[in-house]
Amino acid sequence: MDYFDYASTTPMDARVLDIYREVAEHYWGNPNSLHDIGGSAKEILDRCTDTLASLFGVPSAGLTFTSGGSAGNAAALIGLSHGRKHLGSHIIIGGAEHASIHNASGQLQSAGFEITFIPSRENGLIDLRRLQSSVRMDTILVSIAHCNGEIGVIQPMGDIKEILRDSAALLHSDLVQSFGKWPIEEAIRHADSFTVSSHKIHGPKGMGALYIDPSIDLLPVQRISGTPDLPGITAFTAAAERATPMPDHYQMLRNSFFASLDSKMGKGYRVYEGPVGHQLPQVIGLAIEGIEGQWLMLECNRRGIAISTGSACQSGMQGIPITLKSMGATERDGKEFIRISFGPSTTLEKIDRLTDTLAEVRLSILSGGVI
Repeated sequence: MDYFDYASTTPMDARVLDIYREVAEHYWGNPNSLHDIGGSAKEILDRCTDTLASLFGVPSAGLTFTSGGSAGNAAALIGLSHGRKHLGSHIIIGGAEHASIHNASGQLQSAGFEITFIPSRENGLIDLRRLQSSVRMDTILVSIAHCNGEIGVIQPMGDIKEILRDSAALLHSDLVQSFGKWPIEEAIRHADSFTVSSHKIHGPKGMGALYIDPSIDLLPVQRISGTPDLPGITAFTAAAERATPMPDHYQMLRNSFFASLDSKMGKGYRVYEGPVGHQLPQVIGLAIEGIEGQWLMLECNRRGIAISTGSACQSGMQGIPITLKSMGATERDGKEFIRISFGPSTTLEKIDRLTDTLAEVRLSILSGGVI
């Protein structure tokens, strides 16, 4: 099967898998134990923490390994909000955030916090004017993802931080979709906390990391504890070291995809994308006019091609995707939406087969054929 759903998850790198097996077999001790077996495991854990912190350019003291991006987002929002409740109870959330952010914001609302959601503009960028007008004296936290997972728009983190400069609000950013795919130095420089995930960069599932500036107070209950998954942590660190953004390569594939699609079906589709310099090229959000995304996904699957209809973390939810809703799209737009995402196995030949399939299914619909 040709895989075009890399924004959802990635296969484990063979070298990373070898490292996972080696650590699981030879370093199975609990790093929290005081004997030598635990001590050997602790040395590896500390080395991984230092390595990942060095990759990010942040102090090791602020880095914690988590069970994934969603867990990290929840821990960050809940921990930071309760830790700063003495300063206020107002929180700002981007309308196109990952489902884990929206779920955590619901918990915070139940706990008495006030949440303001900031919509995106038609190009997917956060509405900076709305953000600026929403910041208040009692705003304690703002959460804006660096890169949207459904259409791949990169947010202007420097501009966002500038709006917050004179406020007491901290900035949390979900870097899950941009880490390893796009330069993240600017986002890290401006964020007080951020999350990343292993399975998006060919590492093991169930593993991620959360960074919170160590000078920020957190409630003790929100600090993540337990027995560390040392094989997962080591494999994740190895995957992070190997992750290299290749925007020029994926921009070439993106351009080839649209050139091929145009030649086979004209302009019978709509693209959801950001302006130049604000688009992750390997993520394509689009709608084929007149065809429901669910039907199209199933037809592609029947023909040996894997695409998606948006974030897998909300695929069981009904209604318009969060991102499109934030952009003001209609329910029909949401039903027609599909996401295509590229990875290392993506070739020009596979892209040509994909566009053949999309054009074939559309022609079948328009000619009254049965899907």
